[in-house]
Amino acid sequence: MKVFVDCESSGLDPWRNDPIHMAFIVTDDKLNIKDKFSVTSKPNHDENLWSKRAEDIHGISYRDAILYTNSASASDFIYERISSHGKYNTFICHALPMGSLESCFDYKMLFTWFWKNDKRERFYEIFGPIESTISKERKKTLELYGIESQKLDAWSRKLGIELDHHNCESDVAACLDIYKYKKSFMEELRGKERIKKEEIQKEEIKKDDKKRGLEVV
Repeated sequence: MKVFVDCESSGLDPWRNDPIHMAFIVTDDKLNIKDKFSVTSKPNHDENLWSKRAEDIHGISYRDAILYTNSASASDFIYERISSHGKYNTFICHALPMGSLESCFDYKMLFTWFWKNDKRERFYEIFGPIESTISKERKKTLELYGIESQKLDAWSRKLGIELDHHNCESDVAACLDIYKYKKSFMEELRGKERIKKEEIQKEEIKKDDKKRGLEVV
């Protein structure tokens, strides 16, 4: 199973800040949607650690966030909901890995949040491999897909996605659409390369047959 994830947080530091709005789409390996849901969670810190920069991005105020569900209940809900579909699911997000895939913002924020809630083992039960819809090979990716950048809004313009950017439900749906497109694109590309390879092999066989004086049909 695959789980597409997007989260908005109270700031950019996973150890000082917390995810406050998270959205998930669970699919099978053929990308058929099996479940989708979102969760809000109250930050585990006071207002002095609240990031105004983050608030300007997602539009959630500290006053609103402190009315959300407590983080222990929210993390339990996420675990129960995802584990009902299976364990060690592939974690997929639209975030640039700064080194290893574990450094992707959404993964790091969610993992650290589970850790701070003493639920690290539960996180590892529901999530296994990690994938990102953003490639570190930026130039090659832009040329391959014909996009201006790998940002979510740029991809959405290319694919005609109606994006309400930094709304988790909208962002995670866009992430799934991008993943589907890239998967289909690469399958088509591999098919074309296979056909081209077969045509080259046929031409080489014809040339060999001609050299040996065999009739070429």
